[in-house]
Amino acid sequence: MVWRALSDPTRTLAIPAAPPNDFDRTLGWWAPCIDLMIYELGWQSPARALTKWMGAGRPPTDVRLSLIETVWGRHLDAMPQRRAVHPKAGDDGPRAEEQLDEPRKPCR
Repeated sequence: MVWRALSDPTRTLAIPAAPPNDFDRTLGWWAPCIDLMIYELGWQSPARALTKWMGAGRPPTDVRLSLIETVWGRHLDAMPQRRAVHPKAGDDGPRAEEQLDEPRKPCR
């Protein structure tokens, strides 16, 4: 569903606005966001990259970042503190710092 939403510039595809209350459904709600960060944006450490992006004022410089802000934006404040976002958040070394400046370009 997130890939269809990413290709919809009007953002009319319905994605639930808030995480569900049960554990499995909550994981399912956050998983597409994490997939976008790791596999589309190329962020090795989503927690660190989110902290940097949020510190810059969450600029929607990329359609993928715009989608993240639209769907998960009001819930992102808690995400950098969650180590579950990435098993080794904070342990990526210098390469992760270098890549946080710009998202990876789309393959399209």
